[in-house]
Amino acid sequence: MTDLTPYKSKVSFWSSSRPIAPFLPYSPGLLLYPSLDIFDKISTINSHLYLSGLQAITPKRLQNYGVTLLISIMPGTLPEDILSQVTTHVQVPVEDIEFTNLGIHFDALADRIAQEARRGGRTLVHCMAGVSRSASIVLAYLIKYQKMSLAEAYDRVRSIRPCIQPNLGFWRQLIAYEEVRRGTTSMWVGPNAMPFLPFPRTMSSGLQWNHPTTSRRPRFRKHWSIVDNY
Repeated sequence: MTDLTPYKSKVSFWSSSRPIAPFLPYSPGLLLYPSLDIFDKISTINSHLYLSGLQAITPKRLQNYGVTLLISIMPGTLPEDILSQVTTHVQVPVEDIEFTNLGIHFDALADRIAQEARRGGRTLVHCMAGVSRSASIVLAYLIKYQKMSLAEAYDRVRSIRPCIQPNLGFWRQLIAYEEVRRGTTSMWVGPNAMPFLPFPRTMSSGLQWNHPTTSRRPRFRKHWSIVDNY
């Protein structure tokens, strides 16, 4: 059988002269944070909220961090020695794919984290890697209860756990959630942007309308793409 090679477009969507940005495989944790050490750590978001992947969770660590509520955003059964260390275990058995409707759980899980904090408990939110699903829940909590914009929440969590990166579907759901909670949006995903590169609105300042109008490039387009910066 003849080897198949990926098709490479020689023309940018927005330009007839600039090459298109190279395609990179979507593996956000590895692409954005090449050191794997972070995946073996529990990240402290604040005094009552933690974020991690599954491999970082041990009975000893749960005990040391004083975790009372464990929220698992993934399918599968956790070991009994882990579950026995927490008072309550909540599981949302969803896959990390673009079409998963994680947004329907944002309010309920954010409320549950806040409720646990009010009673003096501590919550650990995890998924398989602590990159996409669980990070999305933490971002939703910060938007609702810490009154942060999505951009502020993302900057905050990423400064603590650099590998976080919700998938494209979760980004869209978070953006919609921010608009519902705050009446505005601080981030969006451009039409040509990689799933792991949403841009704060401030990044497009001076760049949003800097190309001549053509039949394929409308003057008042509302998105800026990384391709446009090549």
